[in-house]
Amino acid sequence: MRARDGALVAIRLGRAGPTPERLAAPVPRVARGGRIVALEATADAGLLATAGHQRAEGGTGADVVAGRLSLGALRAGGAHLAWDGWTAGGALRAPRHVGPGLRVPYAFDRPGAAVLRPPGSAAGLPIPVIADRATAAAAGPRGGLPLRVDGVPLTGRVVGSLARLPGVDPAAAGFVVADRARLAAALDTARPGAGATSELWLALTPGQERRLDAALDRPRLSGLTVTSRRAVEAQLRGDPLARELLGVLAAAAIAGGLLAVGGLLLATAVAVRDEGAELYDLEAQGALPRTLRAVLWLRAMLLAALGALGGVALGALLSALVAETVQATAATSVPVPPLTAVLPWTRWGAGLAAGALLAAAVVAVALARAFSGPVPRRPRSVAP
Repeated sequence: MRARDGALVAIRLGRAGPTPERLAAPVPRVARGGRIVALEATADAGLLATAGHQRAEGGTGADVVAGRLSLGALRAGGAHLAWDGWTAGGALRAPRHVGPGLRVPYAFDRPGAAVLRPPGSAAGLPIPVIADRATAAAAGPRGGLPLRVDGVPLTGRVVGSLARLPGVDPAAAGFVVADRARLAAALDTARPGAGATSELWLALTPGQERRLDAALDRPRLSGLTVTSRRAVEAQLRGDPLARELLGVLAAAAIAGGLLAVGGLLLATAVAVRDEGAELYDLEAQGALPRTLRAVLWLRAMLLAALGALGGVALGALLSALVAETVQATAATSVPVPPLTAVLPWTRWGAGLAAGALLAAAVVAVALARAFSGPVPRRPRSVAP
């Protein structure tokens, strides 16, 4: 039975013998209000052992355990469940109605579970799937794709394709993605219990992940194996070599920024010296000192903006080259998915804004003393 919470509950009704008898079992509390997935029959272990022993002794024991299963009315509490529409699979053959019951021939010469399925089950219905591109291209007419999941044969219908799936190398092996509920229903109908979920992928916020970690500390869930993407990332970032490399790069970036500001100051000083004659002439003709300082400041800011744009372009190019180099020189295998350079635009923007403010302030302070006299000062290069 499939319980309301999705769990599959097995209820043992007992052992059927050669004489009619009533098989019954209580429905566990967890399964009440659920639905029947299938009725499964298994061959008697003692009969199988006896037949095998007779064959080993050279006797004439039957090679296949076969017979006929007669079922009466199926009841649950005061409700009567009709056999209409039930189908057989595995060792059970097509059922035949006999009064209120069923007569089901069986022969355990087929693989798979011997089950009776209620009407409306997922057995035999194609399951919509998404596959890798090679598998999707190999699908039959109308996307038909034969599948075998945990030994259970199923029929899939390809409705889309994906370039890759986390944890799977499409160049080495194909993959198929299906809706969990539909796949579990089809597996449980073909072989009860085969659709149990063995792995979960969860997308969680940091707060939800903390609550999950607290829940996993309980004894009931202590046997689960948990892999956290954030924990793996934290471990990689905490690696001593990675931490030292990041420190070296940060120090180089800070030193480069300070050198850039120093170069900007030098370029401004050179402009004031080399263009002293022109600036003296403009000031002598009535140009205000603050206007001349503003012109030089704007020129310095334009030079800084052009340098920043070139630095950003060079940084993006080097980041892409680093990703390609790491991927090409990997000592183990090609990473799946392939490495991609992710540019931290937010951090870069903050760094550029801070550098621009520092450069503007430093250049403004450096130009504050220029053209500050009560009368224009004639440079030495200008003849009196």
